[in-house]
Amino acid sequence: MSLSENQKRKIATLLSNKLDAKLKRYARESTSMPFLVKLMQDKERVAAYSFIHSLATTLGMSVYEDVSKIIAEEHSEECFTKYGLGGVISKDQKSVIDNILRELRNSERECNIEQEIEAVLDADPKDGRDQKEGRRADFYMLRDGIEQYFEIKT
Repeated sequence: MSLSENQKRKIATLLSNKLDAKLKRYARESTSMPFLVKLMQDKERVAAYSFIHSLATTLGMSVYEDVSKIIAEEHSEECFTKYGLGGVISKDQKSVIDNILRELRNSERECNIEQEIEAVLDADPKDGRDQKEGRRADFYMLRDGIEQYFEIKT
């Protein structure tokens, strides 16, 4: 599936606006980088590195999410960036989730979404509490009746 002309135009406008804004407000966070200067033997290259690193941070914090939305909005029922997640969860359910995550990270279990969902839903829901604010997915999309949540990493 290739991008439509409308999507290409929106992405080009987004990138142009973000780069213009970055250039207008850019200021080096630190002018003291003695290790890099000694390693690279070139203060101008270190300054260029600092700018590129700052630009990559900008891309990772806003552009990728916005590009995801531009691409998805023509082929989904709805899509949002920075999608707030809420809901109620009990201590027992949270404990099951934490154990599943720990076991997955430690390679103590194979991923099996059906079993994991069943285990969480089988946990005692008594005394469930609203989840704290600030929990959100970088990108959410409803497509073909299926909700999809994405955490975008660069």
